[in-house]
Amino acid sequence: MKRQAKKYIYLGLGGIVPFLYFISPNWISIYGIQPNWGIIWLLPWAIEEGPILGMLGGLCCSLLLDSVLAQSVTQIPSFVLLGYWWGRIGFKGPLIENSFSLGLLVFIGSFFNGLIIWLQQTLLLQNERIYLFNISIFQILITETIVTAILAPMICSCALLSFFRKKN
Repeated sequence: MKRQAKKYIYLGLGGIVPFLYFISPNWISIYGIQPNWGIIWLLPWAIEEGPILGMLGGLCCSLLLDSVLAQSVTQIPSFVLLGYWWGRIGFKGPLIENSFSLGLLVFIGSFFNGLIIWLQQTLLLQNERIYLFNISIFQILITETIVTAILAPMICSCALLSFFRKKN
């Protein structure tokens, strides 16, 4: 019963994720670029809950982020794919214990999310200002990836230890 209550608390924290973009302190960001809080929330959830609930968590989190942030592109494809991938890693793979692995998974996931958003902007929007390779978009992508990967090991490790029990 206690484990289920902790899962519901963590699931409720997923509803707060979009508002972290607004209340995030400036000392966490680099030149105003904040970490991707949705990816930091999704990793522990998908690792512990498996691929199906990881995809569902990614879908719900991306829908919340898209509705609050009101961007012209969506994060749904990348969050659903990352939720499935991380869920498969947690379901089939060995227990992820060290912080370096969590940071590396978030680094790859954040970079993948940025690439999907960049592809949507270049291919779907057909805007003259967005070129196929724009150095400022690449700099934003790298900065967001690095900021997210620096914060993720601490936050994801605490989430895994606090809200989920270790697998035997």
